[in-house]
Amino acid sequence: MKLFNLLVLVLAVVAMLMGGASAHPKGTGNALKKGAKAVKGGIGAIGAIGTGHEIYEHVKNKGK
Repeated sequence: MKLFNLLVLVLAVVAMLMGGASAHPKGTGNALKKGAKAVKGGIGAIGAIGTGHEIYEHVKNKGK
């Protein structure tokens, strides 16, 4: 298990070194905006599901 952890650590260091040697990527702003829109939509959907659940529980408990 310790050997596996050491291997993962070494690969992470190598990946960081390789990432620093590459050229600056272009067009990351658009990707970030698209990602932010997707996250915002997901959070909105979770909020809508929560609201729907609260309404369902209120109606269900109203008759009791």
